[in-house]
Amino acid sequence: ALPMFTAMILGLSLTSLNVRSDLPVLIAGLAIALFIEPLIVSNLLGMIDVDEHTRLITVLFAAMPATPLSVAFAHQFGGDVALASKLSTATLIASAVSLPLITLIH
Repeated sequence: ALPMFTAMILGLSLTSLNVRSDLPVLIAGLAIALFIEPLIVSNLLGMIDVDEHTRLITVLFAAMPATPLSVAFAHQFGGDVALASKLSTATLIASAVSLPLITLIH
């Protein structure tokens, strides 16, 4: 029931999608979620003795897009549902490029 509720909230909150007004926040969110966070995780793993497969898997998990569940949390706790929806959708779309890129670089 929860995935259906989350999908419904995400769909309803994307009905009035105006990306231009939140473009700086979206760019910052994309950069943090898809590039900076995996870079930090990779550097932290470089400090300890971890085999290459474990490192790649951990970095890829760190580079995963934002969960649509964040939209449900924003709705439940009075957050900005529209912005959470935009960030969730933007990270999902951008991860189609960022995840293969991280895999090739790593």
